[in-house]
Amino acid sequence: MWRTGSLGWFTGLVILVAGIAPAQSATIEQRLVDAQCAYRTHVPTSAALARECRTDAERAGRPDLAALALAYEARAVAKLSGEAEALALMQRAVNELPADASAAVRGRLLLANAQSVYSLESYSRFYRNLLEVFRAAKESDDPWLEGWGMTLLDVAQGADDASDERRRQIAELFERADDPAGALQVVLSEIRAAIKRGDIERAETECKNALQAADPLGDRMTSVFMHGMRGSIASARGNRDSAHDHVSAGVTIARQLENREVLAVAVSHAAYLLMAANGLDVAAKAMDEAIDCLDGLGIPSRERDTRLRALEIANARSDADAILEHGRALSRLGKAETSANEAREWHRVYGEVEALREQRSQEYRALVTQRDAEKERVRDLILFASIGFTIVLSGFALFAYTAKRRSDIVNKRMLAESETARRAVESERVMEKKLRHIERLDSLGLFAGGFAHDFNNLILGMSGNAELLRERLSDPVQRACVDDILSATTRASELCRQIQAYAGDVQQLHTCVDVRDLVAGLAPMLRAGVGPSIEFVVELGDRPCLAVVDRVQIQQVLVNMVSNARDAIDGSGSIRVRVAPTTLERQNTEHGRWFGDLEATGAFVRLEVEDDGEGIEPDSFERLFDPFFSTRKPGRGLGLAAAWGILRSHGALVRVESELGEGSRFTVFLPASASCDESTFSASTATLDQDRPRGTILIADDEPGLRSLAVRVLTDRGFDTLEARDGEAALELFESRRQEVSCVLLDLAMPGMGGAATYSRIRAIDSRVPVVVMSGHLDSESLDQFGSEVKFLAKPFLLADLERAVATSLESGTN
Repeated sequence: MWRTGSLGWFTGLVILVAGIAPAQSATIEQRLVDAQCAYRTHVPTSAALARECRTDAERAGRPDLAALALAYEARAVAKLSGEAEALALMQRAVNELPADASAAVRGRLLLANAQSVYSLESYSRFYRNLLEVFRAAKESDDPWLEGWGMTLLDVAQGADDASDERRRQIAELFERADDPAGALQVVLSEIRAAIKRGDIERAETECKNALQAADPLGDRMTSVFMHGMRGSIASARGNRDSAHDHVSAGVTIARQLENREVLAVAVSHAAYLLMAANGLDVAAKAMDEAIDCLDGLGIPSRERDTRLRALEIANARSDADAILEHGRALSRLGKAETSANEAREWHRVYGEVEALREQRSQEYRALVTQRDAEKERVRDLILFASIGFTIVLSGFALFAYTAKRRSDIVNKRMLAESETARRAVESERVMEKKLRHIERLDSLGLFAGGFAHDFNNLILGMSGNAELLRERLSDPVQRACVDDILSATTRASELCRQIQAYAGDVQQLHTCVDVRDLVAGLAPMLRAGVGPSIEFVVELGDRPCLAVVDRVQIQQVLVNMVSNARDAIDGSGSIRVRVAPTTLERQNTEHGRWFGDLEATGAFVRLEVEDDGEGIEPDSFERLFDPFFSTRKPGRGLGLAAAWGILRSHGALVRVESELGEGSRFTVFLPASASCDESTFSASTATLDQDRPRGTILIADDEPGLRSLAVRVLTDRGFDTLEARDGEAALELFESRRQEVSCVLLDLAMPGMGGAATYSRIRAIDSRVPVVVMSGHLDSESLDQFGSEVKFLAKPFLLADLERAVATSLESGTN
């Protein structure tokens, strides 16, 4: 059931460090091995054995083995109880591991943690643990630990793409460790690669061999995956009976394993085949079981994939209630895509580190081999010279000189390689620091997006009521006071838009523009803004610089960059703005700091702002685009942070070059468009026709103040109104009085039944009623839930905007 002899040295080392009786230590260690093996055979047994080992290790005064047992228990709990309890146990295991624990124990504990947090999609912890696993494997010279670490890394980076050379290396490690269970993982990778190449015969043969090898080991986890692959192959060939038999066998083995995630995968696979065979009711029931298995495990991407399959089956069954339920769940799991993007970023950056480490390691091994060969030749030459010393003294001197010269050359190359290795380690440190910076920026962006919704509602309540009050006042002094209130709310609204821009959650209107025209049109205002003491120069080339962008937002980016350059100049100086087309083949990170996707290549439009101000402190680069960060006045504003949010949403890159006392250069690379017809989009100017017959407007919003404001505005314009505090109340009013309702004014974010679900139910009742959707947090993910005919109203809005949106909807008749 487990490899033989691969932990012999580990047993002796643990016994020596602990200083306990050999028989007692060996017993605890062997039971830990059994707990580890049981994870692939029966997960509850693995958890129970780990708990017993932890108790015995604590009694024996072995805190290192107790911490390792706790990590094995956490790995099993992750598949039984879910994320919260598993993460707590893993953190305890790390905290309780003694500082003087052996590299072997530390490496196994971190490997168990890496396996657990990867399944729970905690990618930052996963890679940190995996880096420490490789260090521990190197320190202890443990082929088993290195083999499982490389296997887990290939799974994270896409095991299907693992090279034949990488699989050969892993196979050699497991052969040295005498681990048949590990060797099966190499076979799994080869099967996936064969399927990807289209070599189905090879894949099926390997599946049969792997199943025969897994049965004596009791490796149920591998058996489940093998039956699933054979079922997929049979289904692709049209052999439904064989496919059903293999998938059913996989489900049976998964139930015996009692791993909730593996069972969910097996059941959902079976459900998909049942759907293909028109067993839709049975398929739907199987998908419900798969969803129940994943409930509480904390694996959003797996749950999202399962929900998508369930939604497909519900559509085939025309089950409206199930469609609505799965749609709500998928909306809740929408952030799983963000996690997937984060995972890809972690995989990419760590892949660069691993590739660099492997390249340096191969070069180092080649140099060592060459050095050993040179030393061997030197020894041969010295022996030959000693034998014929009296005869060929001159020849010996010549050979000795040649050997010494070659030895000097090898030593110089070894010194150069040592320096290269040192730089590689430093590069790895820089990449890890950059990953932590990405995490911090993403968390700030998430907070900013949520904050914008509530802040916009408050602004709308103040500005709307102030506008209504101004219409009713005739006293100039009173109107001036109200104007001051409206001015303050306008500035607050602008601050909120900057926060949304930093979060990348603003609604955009993309058109094809020549960036030169955009800069030229804005140049007079910028020149006036920097002041007479600063020279302002604009350099526009004679080649078109076409890009598909939001014109207003890119203008805001340029204004913020020029304002930042002006603030960096003390007294007099110069600011230069340049626009030119360019091509990026790769980013030279030795020149300046880069922000954005460093893998992006192709045609770009370069927008550059250069000043000869005081420059940027090296320690300030990491916080350059943080909200309210400034090297001059703390809390100064959101200029660069908002600009970075806008540029991220456009897929742009930013390079910052600066030296203290020599100024700074901010260069923005916007994805270029080879050719396009520039389109102009203008907001509707429709207004409410005074002679038009009025109707009833249904207003649904969970904010009482905003409902009251909309009622007062629309009542003044001659409409009757109906109020609803949430989606359920709005739907009930619409069903009972739908003949009276002329238009629906619908808030997007409401408790219970949200705006998107309410809209779907209203459209099912009446597909032609005009609907206006309003929200303080309109992002692209929210807009994708509606059709192109829906009118959107971003909070905060002016009363004229509300009037225009209602008028436009009533004119179109059906949105």
